[in-house]
Amino acid sequence: MTMDVENFTHRRNNERWNRLSVGDVVERMTWNEPDKLALIATSDAVVDPAYARVTYSQANTVINRVANGLLALGLAPSSRVAMLCNNSNEAWLSKIGIAKAGLVAAPINVMMAPDVIAEALERVEAHHAIVDQPLWDKFGPELSLRGIQPVVSIGGAECGPVPNLEQFMVGQAAEEPDVKIHGDDIWEILFTSGTTASPKAVMI
Repeated sequence: MTMDVENFTHRRNNERWNRLSVGDVVERMTWNEPDKLALIATSDAVVDPAYARVTYSQANTVINRVANGLLALGLAPSSRVAMLCNNSNEAWLSKIGIAKAGLVAAPINVMMAPDVIAEALERVEAHHAIVDQPLWDKFGPELSLRGIQPVVSIGGAECGPVPNLEQFMVGQAAEEPDVKIHGDDIWEILFTSGTTASPKAVMI
């Protein structure tokens, strides 16, 4: 079943000054309280210790660079980007970057059974993915089988086959991405826990 994530696009109130999307919340907090901490993580919730404590200003810069980097790849509006990541500040920042680019983040619980993950990847119809470096061996073959192109590795060596987050952001503008977004646009496909049946894909 194809999920329509574009049904509400191309409406009024899609300019930064007259809308409120998830990415706009971070931008407005940056203008109001740039030095206030936005994210605080324990050591097991970050890949790079530099992201353990992130202010709104720092968060907005990372988010914008991720968004502009994705747009530079030529991803069309409402394209889905799968996320195979553990919970981390870097993954959260990347997810909001996806949203700011006018794309749809599809985080998939990496603790689910392999067949459930395969089904989730098929249902979201993603062509690109952000993956934690330690999970490459586990999910790389499935991504390749489905023609999903990894675009960012969270963690990993600087000389790896896929750019890590820092490499991906090099040369990308820190300014707000120039995209049309409405506050009601679908920005995330989130799967339920699947306690009593297969996980359901919820469009947010």
